[in-house]
Amino acid sequence: MLARTVNALAGISPALRRAVTRTWYQYLVGLDRDNDMLFMNYGYVDLDPSAQPTELSARDERYRYCVQLYHHVAGAVDLHGMDVLE
Repeated sequence: MLARTVNALAGISPALRRAVTRTWYQYLVGLDRDNDMLFMNYGYVDLDPSAQPTELSARDERYRYCVQLYHHVAGAVDLHGMDVLE
């Protein structure tokens, strides 16, 4: 029900969508009292069984899907010598 309400509000106008999105993210950050949330994306998994998994350290393994999204998107182009802003 909450998701439907948020989507309905966000669909009214682009400005309202930005305001709803900003408010929603701030709400989620407020829930993370231990500052444990490093990523705010849904993540990515390659459905190709022959795909090589992204190499991660043991401490980053819990963020695998979120890291894989960055790896998938940023790995699609050569970023050597470039500055990247999220």
